[in-house]
Amino acid sequence: MSRIIAIANQKGGCGKTTVSINLAASLAFQNQSVLLIDLDPQGHASLGLGCDIEKLEAGMYDVLAGKKDGTISIAHITHKINDTLDLAPTNSSLNALEELLAGKAGREFLLKNRIKPIKKLYEYIIIDCPPNLGLLTFNALLAAEELIIPFESSLFSFQGVGKLLESVTSLKEELGHKLDYYILFSMFENRTRFSRELLRKTIVKYKGKVLNNKINYTVKLKEAAGKGKPITCYRSKESTAFKDYYNLAREVQKLKILSNVHKDFYHMAREIQDLKMLTSIHKMKLDFSKFQFPLKLESGVYFAIQNEKAADVHIVGDFNNWEVNGESKLNADGFGGWRKYISLSPGTKYRYKFIIDGEWKEDHNNPTQEPSTDGSFNSVIEL
Repeated sequence: MSRIIAIANQKGGCGKTTVSINLAASLAFQNQSVLLIDLDPQGHASLGLGCDIEKLEAGMYDVLAGKKDGTISIAHITHKINDTLDLAPTNSSLNALEELLAGKAGREFLLKNRIKPIKKLYEYIIIDCPPNLGLLTFNALLAAEELIIPFESSLFSFQGVGKLLESVTSLKEELGHKLDYYILFSMFENRTRFSRELLRKTIVKYKGKVLNNKINYTVKLKEAAGKGKPITCYRSKESTAFKDYYNLAREVQKLKILSNVHKDFYHMAREIQDLKMLTSIHKMKLDFSKFQFPLKLESGVYFAIQNEKAADVHIVGDFNNWEVNGESKLNADGFGGWRKYISLSPGTKYRYKFIIDGEWKEDHNNPTQEPSTDGSFNSVIEL
């Protein structure tokens, strides 16, 4: 069954087209059959795969502007990039489509209808969208079942995600079209504190929706695009850029390994196992020689400390936006211990601290730490 993934963000300069090109090429590199549809009138995805858009005899404009029966199909305009990667190119003529189709019924579903005849030919169909929320982007969102939102480390990009997700919500409410969405840090600069803080903030706000793999900023990706090649062809397989996209492609493939039904049963079984263990732990005095705390479970983490003198203990971290409230309070167990189970999403790193009678403390049971902005250290757990 083909997976159709739109790559969209109405904010320009977030690496959207670079993601489209290199995710498609990396999936193809891993022997997946892939079609990249260039739906941006700038034609940068086409240029980035070596297509001379000035010499196009037909492109996506001709496919979408044709008659209902599809005078020119996607198959007619497809360029073969290699054995596993095809391109449906475009050029600036696509700018005229919205005016041409003004007022026509069903114009938002044109792309979805054009994809149907060729859907079974590919395992993945990637759609590169224009940097706006116009007709072309809505066509892509309605044709896709999944959405990846490239995200650069800026507050404007953070706000842009919210605007795009408002449109996703509208599509679901008004047309019953559900999109699974994921956020990708596409131009990540790990050396800056701002980027790291924005990553933390995004993970907290969009819990479970931020992809684990990040694309680190490097000029090599621009060099590859300038030569009309994806990173899989242009650079050494040991380069950071190649590894980033190779791992991203692997993560994307794993996103749909289980159907929703299988996921429900899988998580139910894991939660039952966790519940049995939690029930056992709740009944006993904390035994730090028997259990390694914090205790990682399939559905979350069991945090615990031993402190007979404490009167009040809280835990704060990335998972609760570092806020002290009733939900952050640990439970006294009557044996001098304090404990709390927190449901957390897998595949993510969380920083945290205990607050013991108002004093912020690292978790001395957890040797993994990283420097905090105030000069102290945060405890870190990665699931």
